[in-house]
Amino acid sequence: MRRYSWLLTLLVIVAVFFIRRGTIPAADYPSDAVPTAAGVQVAVQMEPAASRGESWTLMRQSNGTPVVMVYTDQRPVARFIAGSKLDTKDAGTTYATSGQIKLGLETYQATEIHISADHKSGYILLHSTDTTGLPANAVNGVANDANAAANAG
Repeated sequence: MRRYSWLLTLLVIVAVFFIRRGTIPAADYPSDAVPTAAGVQVAVQMEPAASRGESWTLMRQSNGTPVVMVYTDQRPVARFIAGSKLDTKDAGTTYATSGQIKLGLETYQATEIHISADHKSGYILLHSTDTTGLPANAVNGVANDANAAANAG
């Protein structure tokens, strides 16, 4: 009987691992996020996640590759690794990246990580995966404006 309980426990652990692996990580919408035409730009700093709440931290892997880590209550939620160099200028270097994250109710695709020339700060660009091209809350706002105009006239 004990052998079956260990087997069942192992199967449950493996199932939870695969379920969590397939889900999109989620975080609160950052208060310092700057809206762009296609999504948002989130500032990142090269400092540890020492405070409670959410932080977007710029780090480097042991091989020097830039990484943006998203923490919630000092627990890692998402990781975006810089890929190929897209552009290098006096202001810094821009790298391609990939991965998805859910901010609030909307899903975003990470596309670029920019590292400033001082290598201590930068930003990550997240493009909305919303098929309408508008942020999710903008769609509701358009519908509400149309309803208000119809009711007024």
